[in-house]
Amino acid sequence: MPDSYSNRIRTLALSLAFAASAQADDIHPIDVWHGEWSAEDTPFSLRVVPAGNRFTVLPVQPAGLEWTASNGFISGNSGTIDVEYQGVSAQVLVQLLSHDTAIVRSMSCQPDYHVICTLVRNQQARFIKRTSQN
Repeated sequence: MPDSYSNRIRTLALSLAFAASAQADDIHPIDVWHGEWSAEDTPFSLRVVPAGNRFTVLPVQPAGLEWTASNGFISGNSGTIDVEYQGVSAQVLVQLLSHDTAIVRSMSCQPDYHVICTLVRNQQARFIKRTSQN
């Protein structure tokens, strides 16, 4: 598995666990969040299910990664979520660029000396919406 592929998968897993935020002018958060999202150029995908100002993420194709995520919070076009993966706890920021594109990046990662935290520092992943389910 190429290093860039491994790094993207780790970044995505941590991103899911950390936070979600969207900043697009005409996006209606609940409608936009709901559906299946895939990390660009990877087999990693998940389902986002919003309810009010909260959302959950469920693995669709976890690409061999075992992670858990708390309920996330949505505020306007922004949200946050905590994720745990292989002894790492993270918070992720997601920015919706359009109705079907989002950028996800780690806001925090603990323990900071863990190799996964080192790999996701200053990295981001692009997610593409594959399906909508209202």
